[in-house]
This record gives sequence, C-alpha cells and structure tokens, in this order.
Amino acid sequence: VAAVPADGTETTVVLLSDATGNGIIVKEGQDIIIDFGGFTYFADGNQVGSTGTETLSFQLLKGATVTLKNGVISSTKTKMLIQNYADLTLEDIILDGTQSEVNQYTLSNNFGDTLVKGTTEILGDEDTVAFDMWYGMFSVYDDGLSVTFDETFTGNVEGKVEYGAHSRVTADDWQTKAPLVIKGGRFDSEFVATSDTIEEANITVSG
Repeated sequence: VAAVPADGTETTVVLLSDATGNGIIVKEGQDIIIDFGGFTYFADGNQVGSTGTETLSFQLLKGATVTLKNGVISSTKTKMLIQNYADLTLEDIILDGTQSEVNQYTLSNNFGDTLVKGTTEILGDEDTVAFDMWYGMFSVYDDGLSVTFDETFTGNVEGKVEYGAHSRVTADDWQTKAPLVIKGGRFDSEFVATSDTIEEANITVSG
C-alpha cells in the first residue's frame, strides 16, 4: 500500500492468502483497490493513527480514493477498525469489529463519500458502533460527507449507528452536508444522535 503512487494512478493490491500485519494508511492522492481475494486480513500488528492515538486498523485520508472488496478485515487489537476521510467503496467485504475487546467503532466516517454495495457486512455488537457519521471535526472537513447503501446492498449492519456533528459546528443546516441514504440491506441497529436529535438527521430509507 505504501508503494502505491500518490498521483491518482489507480492501482490494485491483491491478497493471496489469509494474512496478519500492521495497520494501514492510505494517503492523499492514492487511488487504490484492495481485492482481498476471499481471504482475511488481521490487522493485529502496530495500529495507525495520529501521533499518540495509534488505535486504528485502517486510516483512509482526505484526498484518497479507496475500494475494499471480496474478503474480511478484522483485528483483535483495534479501537476503530476503519477511520475514513476518503472517497470509499465497500463491495462484498466484511468489516468485523467484533473480535477486539476494546473496539469502539467498526467504521467511522468523517469526510468524503462512502458507497456500500453487494454482500458487505459492517459488524459491531450492542455495545459498539457499526458506523458513524461525524460532521465538521475541523474546518478542512466542512464540505461534508455522505454514506450510501445502494440498490445492490443485500448485506448486514449490526451495532449502533451514530449521527452527529462536532461542537464547533454552529450552522443550523449542517445536516444537508451529511446525508445517509439506505436503499437496501438489513440493519440490526439502534440509530443514535450525538448532537441535536435523531429526528433532525438527514436519513433517507427506501427500497
């Protein structure tokens, strides 16, 4: 992953067997497809993240384009399996946050557009967050984020879904920059507002 050029050249990395390794950072300018080939990647080595808070298995940074497909990502060490600021596509991938006793979030969305397709599963438990949408952490992220489960999505989401904004956000209509669109799949989830109320959340369910 580190060897993928950061000039927007689309590059595919293919997993050839089950593997255990360190956390992974995808940098600004990288356009990367990780095809897990039906195998599992255990991010049980060194975790990644900002200095002093290296608690993530995958950190996908603003300005990157990432596709994760055809396999399983898991960890017994992570507090957050994937932290996303990139344009992210999840296709036929299982994000398993249930194997770590300290996991808090399986997928955290802070910026960029996330598209979920196919048989993807995002797995937490009753005490953890399957995924969240967190708007406006810093001003560089004020353009917003979106999460879309499209018509092809037939998978599962298990665990809480959080929706909210940072306390620095003062705009009354910030929800317009944080749409959650659900067009298919199965959600065994409690939807929780972390600011305002869940009735004010920009969530559309159809199909």
